Amino acid sequence: MKNIFIALFFLILVISVLYFDILEWNQFNQKTRLVAVNYYAENCPKCKTLNQKMRKVEWLFAQKPIVFIHYDIHQKIMNRKIKRMGFQETVRSEVGVGYVQVYDVIQQKPLLKITPNLSWEEMEEKIAILLEKNEDSLNVKAVF
Repeated sequence: MKNIFIALFFLILVISVLYFDILEWNQFNQKTRLVAVNYYAENCPKCKTLNQKMRKVEWLFAQKPIVFIHYDIHQKIMNRKIKRMGFQETVRSEVGVGYVQVYDVIQQKPLLKITPNLSWEEMEEKIAILLEKNEDSLNVKAVF
Protein backbone atom coordinates (compact mmCIF):
# COMPACT_ATOMS: atom_id res chain seq x y z
CA MET A 1 0.00 0.00 0.00
CA LYS A 2 2.84 2.36 0.87
CA ASN A 3 4.49 1.66 -2.50
CA ILE A 4 1.28 2.59 -4.32
CA PHE A 5 1.16 5.99 -2.61
CA ILE A 6 4.81 6.63 -3.41
CA ALA A 7 4.24 5.67 -7.05
CA LEU A 8 1.18 7.94 -7.28
CA PHE A 9 3.12 10.80 -5.72
CA PHE A 10 5.92 10.50 -8.28
CA LEU A 11 3.43 10.14 -11.12
CA ILE A 12 1.69 13.36 -10.07
CA LEU A 13 5.07 15.07 -9.73
CA VAL A 14 6.15 14.00 -13.24
CA ILE A 15 2.83 15.09 -14.76
CA SER A 16 3.11 18.49 -13.04
CA VAL A 17 6.64 19.06 -14.34
CA LEU A 18 5.63 18.04 -17.85
CA TYR A 19 2.56 20.29 -17.72
CA PHE A 20 4.60 23.35 -16.78
CA ASP A 21 7.28 22.59 -19.38
CA ILE A 22 4.62 22.25 -22.09
CA LEU A 23 2.94 25.43 -20.84
CA GLU A 24 6.26 27.30 -21.08
CA TRP A 25 6.92 25.84 -24.55
CA ASN A 26 3.47 26.95 -25.71
CA GLN A 27 4.10 30.48 -24.45
CA PHE A 28 7.26 30.79 -26.52
CA ASN A 29 5.63 29.36 -29.65
CA GLN A 30 2.73 31.79 -29.67
CA LYS A 31 3.17 35.30 -31.01
CA THR A 32 4.72 36.39 -27.75
CA ARG A 33 4.90 40.17 -27.60
CA LEU A 34 5.16 40.79 -23.86
CA VAL A 35 7.50 39.69 -21.10
CA ALA A 36 6.71 40.48 -17.46
CA VAL A 37 9.82 40.35 -15.27
CA ASN A 38 9.25 40.23 -11.52
CA TYR A 39 12.35 41.70 -9.86
CA TYR A 40 12.66 40.37 -6.33
CA ALA A 41 14.98 39.38 -3.50
CA GLU A 42 14.34 36.65 -0.95
CA ASN A 43 14.59 39.00 2.03
CA CYS A 44 12.29 41.73 0.63
CA PRO A 45 8.86 41.91 2.40
CA LYS A 46 7.10 43.82 -0.38
CA CYS A 47 8.46 41.29 -2.89
CA LYS A 48 6.67 38.49 -1.04
CA THR A 49 3.38 40.40 -1.25
CA LEU A 50 3.90 41.07 -4.94
CA ASN A 51 4.82 37.42 -5.62
CA GLN A 52 1.55 36.21 -4.09
CA LYS A 53 -0.47 38.57 -6.27
CA MET A 54 1.50 37.80 -9.40
CA ARG A 55 0.99 34.04 -9.01
CA LYS A 56 -2.76 34.60 -9.40
CA VAL A 57 -2.23 36.85 -12.41
CA GLU A 58 0.11 34.33 -14.07
CA TRP A 59 -2.55 31.62 -13.94
CA LEU A 60 -5.08 33.93 -15.56
CA PHE A 61 -2.76 34.63 -18.51
CA ALA A 62 -1.26 31.14 -18.83
CA GLN A 63 -2.47 30.68 -22.42
CA LYS A 64 -1.90 34.28 -23.55
CA PRO A 65 1.10 35.63 -25.51
CA ILE A 66 2.89 36.91 -22.40
CA VAL A 67 5.74 35.26 -20.53
CA PHE A 68 6.17 35.76 -16.77
CA ILE A 69 9.68 35.59 -15.34
CA HIS A 70 10.70 35.76 -11.69
CA TYR A 71 14.18 37.22 -11.46
CA ASP A 72 16.07 37.13 -8.17
CA ILE A 73 18.56 40.01 -8.33
CA HIS A 74 21.04 38.03 -6.20
CA GLN A 75 20.99 35.10 -8.60
CA LYS A 76 24.36 34.49 -10.25
CA ILE A 77 23.07 32.46 -13.18
CA MET A 78 20.69 34.13 -15.63
CA ASN A 79 17.22 32.59 -15.81
CA ARG A 80 16.83 30.32 -18.89
CA LYS A 81 13.64 32.13 -19.97
CA ILE A 82 15.56 35.41 -19.95
CA LYS A 83 18.29 33.85 -22.08
CA ARG A 84 15.77 32.36 -24.50
CA MET A 85 14.05 35.73 -24.93
CA GLY A 86 17.36 37.59 -25.34
CA PHE A 87 16.70 39.87 -22.39
CA GLN A 88 19.98 39.51 -20.48
CA GLU A 89 21.15 43.10 -20.91
CA THR A 90 17.69 44.59 -20.38
CA VAL A 91 17.25 42.70 -17.12
CA ARG A 92 20.74 43.52 -15.87
CA SER A 93 20.19 47.23 -16.48
CA GLU A 94 17.25 47.37 -14.04
CA VAL A 95 18.03 48.43 -10.48
CA GLY A 96 15.81 47.68 -7.52
CA VAL A 97 13.34 45.07 -6.36
CA GLY A 98 9.68 44.86 -5.48
CA TYR A 99 8.10 45.53 -8.84
CA VAL A 100 7.18 43.88 -12.13
CA GLN A 101 8.26 45.47 -15.39
CA VAL A 102 6.38 44.48 -18.56
CA TYR A 103 8.46 44.76 -21.74
CA ASP A 104 7.75 44.71 -25.45
CA VAL A 105 9.66 41.69 -26.79
CA ILE A 106 10.45 43.20 -30.19
CA GLN A 107 11.67 46.60 -29.05
CA GLN A 108 12.85 45.46 -25.61
CA LYS A 109 11.44 48.60 -24.08
CA PRO A 110 9.40 48.89 -20.87
CA LEU A 111 5.66 49.35 -21.29
CA LEU A 112 4.29 49.03 -17.76
CA LYS A 113 5.57 49.01 -14.19
CA ILE A 114 3.50 47.13 -11.62
CA THR A 115 4.05 47.81 -7.92
CA PRO A 116 2.87 45.87 -4.84
CA ASN A 117 0.34 48.54 -3.85
CA LEU A 118 -2.01 47.38 -6.64
CA SER A 119 -4.50 44.58 -6.06
CA TRP A 120 -4.16 41.48 -8.22
CA GLU A 121 -7.39 42.48 -9.99
CA GLU A 122 -5.85 45.84 -10.94
CA MET A 123 -2.71 44.06 -12.13
CA GLU A 124 -4.84 41.73 -14.24
CA GLU A 125 -6.71 44.66 -15.77
CA LYS A 126 -3.54 46.58 -16.68
CA ILE A 127 -1.96 43.52 -18.30
CA ALA A 128 -5.17 42.68 -20.17
CA ILE A 129 -5.31 46.21 -21.61
CA LEU A 130 -1.67 45.96 -22.65
CA LEU A 131 -2.26 42.58 -24.33
CA GLU A 132 -5.28 43.96 -26.15
CA LYS A 133 -3.29 46.93 -27.47
CA ASN A 134 -0.51 44.62 -28.65
CA GLU A 135 -2.95 42.25 -30.37
CA ASP A 136 -4.49 45.23 -32.17
CA SER A 137 -1.07 46.40 -33.37
CA LEU A 138 -0.29 42.89 -34.67
CA ASN A 139 -3.57 42.80 -36.59
CA VAL A 140 -2.93 46.23 -38.13
CA LYS A 141 0.54 45.15 -39.31
CA ALA A 142 -0.90 41.97 -40.83
CA VAL A 143 -3.43 43.95 -42.92
CA PHE A 144 -0.86 46.25 -44.56
